[in-house]
Amino acid sequence: MEWSKLKNIILILLVITNFFLLILVGSQELNVVQTQSSARADALRLAEKNSISMSRDRLPRDITLPVFSISKNPEEPEGLRTLLGEITPQSLGGSGFLYIGEKGEAQFRSRGEMLLQFLPNVYFTDGNPAPHAEKILSLLGIETQILGVETLSDHQLVVYLIQTVDQIPIYPCILQATYMDGSLTMISGTRLPGSPVRIQAQELSAVTGLLRFLELLGETGDICSTITAMTASYQMTTGLSTPAALTPVWYFETDTGSYLLNMTTSELQKIQTPPFLP
Repeated sequence: MEWSKLKNIILILLVITNFFLLILVGSQELNVVQTQSSARADALRLAEKNSISMSRDRLPRDITLPVFSISKNPEEPEGLRTLLGEITPQSLGGSGFLYIGEKGEAQFRSRGEMLLQFLPNVYFTDGNPAPHAEKILSLLGIETQILGVETLSDHQLVVYLIQTVDQIPIYPCILQATYMDGSLTMISGTRLPGSPVRIQAQELSAVTGLLRFLELLGETGDICSTITAMTASYQMTTGLSTPAALTPVWYFETDTGSYLLNMTTSELQKIQTPPFLP
């Protein structure tokens, strides 16, 4: 047989083989999608059997997030002199520091607690306090998402924000910025006490997370009728003898409260959320 004819036959066989391999791979992927869809539907039906409603679009997709350790920063936070001007540091004892500046003062604790107080009429908003608060915190290297705004009176309002890493919220790193007559007077709350350093990755299964949440919620005796949100988040842990860390968790928001579910330890923790109306 001539080589040209043999080569054509070989090419045809390769095309046919690739065609059948493509069909096989596509079939396997379709089976995976169908299996995942069935598992999601089963999990939602189980929630309904427990008298808990959750719309299908509230159940997120699986996600893989890095686990972080927290590398301690130098004592003076990033950008503090930009925010307060020339500062004088003072030790508060117990790994706490006070910084007195030209525009106010700041306190930082080793576990992440912080309090910034500003002199009157130093930082004004342009009528939109939420992005203004985000910008001020960014000067300290703190990336945030806006949670909401609470109006306390005709003169005073509070902006609630949560710190993020890679746009994923971190609990309990919730901050509140207080404004009086458009002037920023105070920022308080909890921040990361250092810089996050990636150490490994962890996959979060949404179906497994929902099933575990239903199981643990029943064990706690807590009651809810609706799951309004389920999102991937981080939980910051600190200890006296261990470095701070960020662990991927599922955050559940229900009609009776908010919870963090640690998939590694199977710990379900009810948490406090800011008292504002979205």
